[in-house]
Amino acid sequence: ALSKVGQVKVIGRDNRQCVPYARAKSEKPVYGLARLNKVNSDSPEINAVVKTNESLTGYLAVVVSETSSTITIREANYRHGFETERILRKNDPHIVGYII
Repeated sequence: ALSKVGQVKVIGRDNRQCVPYARAKSEKPVYGLARLNKVNSDSPEINAVVKTNESLTGYLAVVVSETSSTITIREANYRHGFETERILRKNDPHIVGYII
């Protein structure tokens, strides 16, 4: 199990880009370049899509759990060809916002 912020756990193989993965897992209407998707919340919730600025094209992942200070996210293409899970601090400067 994940225990530290920044730790990356490989869940399995997944060749999708982050946006189609986030759309399928969350059922939120996210499309195209990640950075062009508009956030509508500053607060996470389970199954929300988190938008970050971790790449030039932006990045999307799905919130699977939260604590008072962290979120755990699932994603595709953070490590190319894999579905992964990570813990981020809620105040991580890379987080742009959430799509709920």
